[in-house]
Amino acid sequence: MTIGSATAGAREKLKGLREMLVQFLLALDDVPEPDNEPAIVESLRATAVEIEQELGDALSEWASLRVTRRLHDELASPDVIAEITRIGIERGGTWRRWSDVVLRALDESKHQHYDALDALAGCFSEHTARI
Repeated sequence: MTIGSATAGAREKLKGLREMLVQFLLALDDVPEPDNEPAIVESLRATAVEIEQELGDALSEWASLRVTRRLHDELASPDVIAEITRIGIERGGTWRRWSDVVLRALDESKHQHYDALDALAGCFSEHTARI
């Protein structure tokens, strides 16, 4: 693998991560009762938008690594997953379906996150091998 191909691979995985964030935002915004959405929805929305913008603005693969960490720590944390699950159970009906969709999007985000980290590790490995 060359530095160029490793960098291109990392950028492609980061692009996939950004696309996943857009899908997550669409799932999040599809709340059954917009006038009665739980507080966590606005918080997650704001965080996801920030992370998506930061990924787009990251000038290097190194900067992207920090941003992907935020995704894991702030969007897909066990506390967030528990809260989304609780909302679906307590409110039932369409909220349960919404909760399931959001949780699937979060699960997919983990896979995208790990793929991006693997690609970044490959990129860094190529860079350090040249030093």
